[in-house]
Amino acid sequence: MAKQTPNTDLNLAGRIANYFINSKLTLLIMLFAFLAGMFAFLVTPREENPSILVPAANVMVMKPGASPTEIEQLIIKPLEAILQGLSGVDHTYGTAMNSTGVVTVVFKVGQNKEQSLVKLYDRIMSNLDRMPAGTLPPLVKPADVDDVPILTVTLSCAGVEDCRLRRVAYDVLEHLRRVEGSALSFVHGGEPRKINVYLDLERMHAYNVTLSDIRQVVNATNVNIPSGAFVGNNRVAAVQSGGMLKNADDVGNLVVALAAHRPVYLKDVSRIVDGPGEIEHLHRIAYGPAYSGAKPQDYEIPAVTLAVAKRAGTNAVTVADNILATLERIRPTLIPTNVGVNITRNDGARANDAVNTLMEHLAIAVGTVVLLLVFFLGWRAASIVTITIPLILFITLAVGYIAGQSINRITLFSLILSLGLLVDDSIVVIENIFRHYTHKGVDRVRAAVAAVNEIGKPTNLATITVMLAFLPMFWVGGMMGPYMAPIPSNVPVAMIASLAIAYTVAPWAAYRFLKIKGHEQQGAVHETHAGFLERHYEKIMRRLISTSAARRRFIFGIVAALVAVALLPAFSVVKFKMLPK
Repeated sequence: MAKQTPNTDLNLAGRIANYFINSKLTLLIMLFAFLAGMFAFLVTPREENPSILVPAANVMVMKPGASPTEIEQLIIKPLEAILQGLSGVDHTYGTAMNSTGVVTVVFKVGQNKEQSLVKLYDRIMSNLDRMPAGTLPPLVKPADVDDVPILTVTLSCAGVEDCRLRRVAYDVLEHLRRVEGSALSFVHGGEPRKINVYLDLERMHAYNVTLSDIRQVVNATNVNIPSGAFVGNNRVAAVQSGGMLKNADDVGNLVVALAAHRPVYLKDVSRIVDGPGEIEHLHRIAYGPAYSGAKPQDYEIPAVTLAVAKRAGTNAVTVADNILATLERIRPTLIPTNVGVNITRNDGARANDAVNTLMEHLAIAVGTVVLLLVFFLGWRAASIVTITIPLILFITLAVGYIAGQSINRITLFSLILSLGLLVDDSIVVIENIFRHYTHKGVDRVRAAVAAVNEIGKPTNLATITVMLAFLPMFWVGGMMGPYMAPIPSNVPVAMIASLAIAYTVAPWAAYRFLKIKGHEQQGAVHETHAGFLERHYEKIMRRLISTSAARRRFIFGIVAALVAVALLPAFSVVKFKMLPK
């Protein structure tokens, strides 16, 4: 094994290359980067877009009997004036309805959620004395982005009462709530089960039964009363008397009066129906021409929808897949065969498709870069540079996992964006090592270290310059700041990783795999495509340097092109949008 070069007169880049060119740690670094990156890729949560922390809450205030105008003047405007002065509040807006007012408070992006809600609650509680008479206590309901459902399942069946579909939906939801990673869940649509009592006034008059008698009996009966406990054998058994009314028979058998020494049951003076109450809203599903399954005869059929959100920080893909697996497992036992099941929303699948699509684009970009490297550098030098690309990407993914990032569209876009930049350091190092190797009889270790030492300072400066170009994105305000945050975070990390890999892995690999042919030694320019480009580049530069008229035309052309590009947005040739389609 060749000896290392003494550290005398070596800069930082040369010392790093001198240490790692023959060190066994280099292989360990490569192995660690690969394993850390694969682990991060497998366990990092996937989502379609980055999570944005925007604390918000709805403050609901009720004043029975008040009109929307009274709600606006007496509740909405005073409450907004109180809350707008709260630190960290971005804006508020109110909604006035009959007997109810809602003020939505939105805090600035990045504010701490718990602290914001505590401040909001304290401000409301400290101003309760300013509420008008007859106002009920305010209700503060946090609004969280994580409460948005990632999966919705629609149950539908023609000719089935909404309340029955709703019962099936609640039975299914009880199992879906137990899935690891699931959070807020609810059922939308259908009418809740109600026991409707339709009173017969003639019968009530005949039996001398009043409405207050019936109300009093129902309220007194529909309760559970603790009546004591049995203690024994190290166990305590609670005893309750009474009982909740469970079905129409229980309600119909209530004794509401006595007539001729005989009990009068509620079913004697009314018609009792166990079913839905008055229809307040309709929830229907319709099947379009693109639907591939069996379509019902009716265009629209009754439906209810189950919605499940994921817990913050969990993998949307994993949670959605686990919920669907649970649904398939319980479907034969809980869902009747005549009830259709449709997945009407699956953010987990969308996130997975978006991530996989960008991963394909990333692979295409890597392949394109490799082909260009082979074209310009030759297959040996290109192979060495190609080795560094996955190592850099794996290091970036591992750092992102440690920083709490998720794999989303913006994260992968930042990797694609940095792909053309992160190979520059390794290319410069390999090219300079190749140039040093062309000298006949040179020691390969000393030549590689000298090559890295020679270009160390300008390479450091170029890398830092690229990093500084992305740092201003950290100060982007509003919602776009945290949305685009992976770009200024990941690109500098990728550049630092590329510099470290260029000084450690590239010299190590060049020393072992970069071979110099006989006709390429002693400084001869190798006949490759790069030599062809170099000759034309030299011809153009000689003309620009020696001819003042050519220099003026060149500078004028550059300035004119810059002005033309700057004017494109002004004439709407290039349109500005917050997000691409």
